Amino acid sequence: SAGPTITITGTVTNGTANGEVPADLVVSLFIFPQGENPIEIEQTVDAEGTYTFEDVFFAEDAAYAITATYRDRLFLSSIVSGAALSANPALDLTIYELTDDPSVLTITLIETQINVNAESNSLEVAQFMEVENSSDRAFTTTQTTPDGRPISLAIPLPPGAIVPGFTERSRYAYLSDQFTVVDTQLVYPGEIHLVQLVYIIPYEGSAIIEQELGYTFAGLNQLLVRPDGVTVNADGLATMGTTTVGGREFMSFSGTFTRPAGSLLRVELTGMGSGGPSSFDPGGAVVSGDSAALVLLGGAVVFGVLIGIFIWVRRRSTPPDPPAETADALARQIADLDAAHAAGELSDSAWKRQRAALKERLTQLLVGGDE
Repeated sequence: SAGPTITITGTVTNGTANGEVPADLVVSLFIFPQGENPIEIEQTVDAEGTYTFEDVFFAEDAAYAITATYRDRLFLSSIVSGAALSANPALDLTIYELTDDPSVLTITLIETQINVNAESNSLEVAQFMEVENSSDRAFTTTQTTPDGRPISLAIPLPPGAIVPGFTERSRYAYLSDQFTVVDTQLVYPGEIHLVQLVYIIPYEGSAIIEQELGYTFAGLNQLLVRPDGVTVNADGLATMGTTTVGGREFMSFSGTFTRPAGSLLRVELTGMGSGGPSSFDPGGAVVSGDSAALVLLGGAVVFGVLIGIFIWVRRRSTPPDPPAETADALARQIADLDAAHAAGELSDSAWKRQRAALKERLTQLLVGGDE
């Protein structure tokens, strides 16, 4: 074939104790060249779980990833740039057995932004959560959404909450009769699982908001409220003054919690505050500090780009042409991320979180794609 090629080797390992790799497991290599359709190459692993892809299209600014379906769930490797592969042409994949035991899950961060909108008599809420899985199995359940997608997490919202929609429509669903958002993304062991929610609560000048914790909560609870002048009584949270986030000033409240599943987070709000009509865009919510949500939203542009790449994967029969800049932008983001980390410009924590967010998004898009 024309142009340079590379041989990529790798091994599938089962990250669960005593877990095995099926002898007939099929792995797919995905290549994302600049300005061209993604390429998919399939192969069956050998008896040792290894694979070799020969004469693979190579470009330093392309991106590469391995996927495999196991236990009816899709698993995804790290996303690696061609530049990184040229130095070490190996791309491994870890699969896991499954668990539906919720005791392996812990919420380690909740950050909630509330905007009091006097114009629409509503509270506009953006909420971010970090969830960690202490087991060596991927967490999922046997429950499914009304349209048949497997459910992993169930996140109760305050009664009366209205969900206007999701930025990742194929990942989440809202069970409005239960006031519960469900997440269909696998919760991997040893990784930070990021959840981003936006909802609206009717508000006539005072409200008691109670939100049930679906899982054990052991970590930081942060609450940001705007505008100034709203009276806030937040159970277990201390006043931290004001903070400016994304050019907007919020009253800040914070506390470290250890609470069992089924506990309630309780916030009481009174008044409309000093602000006029809302300038809050729930879909563009920003966060304070170095929380996981900052990383999640910092990758929002990448997520948008990835939609264009992966929509064709589930529609192979009639794949539309992705935008010319799609694979280019993806490869550039990944290469920049790795380079920044290698140069010491990005902390291990931020680097791992961004990779985790990308992996989550990619896996979900491969499974279902966003409309």
